[in-house]
Amino acid sequence: MGNIDERGKLVRTFEMRRFVTEDVYENRFVRHVVEDVSRRLFALRDEEARVLMRELNAAKQLTPFLRSAGRLGHASAEPTAVLVRDPLYRAVYEIWTSMGHDRAHQASAGAPPAHRTGGRSRQVQSTGWGSS
Repeated sequence: MGNIDERGKLVRTFEMRRFVTEDVYENRFVRHVVEDVSRRLFALRDEEARVLMRELNAAKQLTPFLRSAGRLGHASAEPTAVLVRDPLYRAVYEIWTSMGHDRAHQASAGAPPAHRTGGRSRQVQSTGWGSS
């Protein structure tokens, strides 16, 4: 009878825990773009690049949540709603496309839905463990 045994007792129960994570696709994407820009600036080795690198490093100090974002495996073939609608994420996406990255050449990767909180994207994830 499903999850109830012949005595009317539960056979399996699930414990659900929710947690907030900043390790979502959009933050991984931002981290990827920041690292790409950093590499390009470092390679230029001129005074203007050094000034821009200092500004970028100062901005990174204001975004500690990016350190908890994982690496981007592959960029989606199409931008997510957050990358298009949120002005800050859209600015990063436009920088990425202006650097010559063409969406048609990117591998498709599923991006989980996320919502914006406090200047960054967060996602609530649930984990459940079964016990007999």
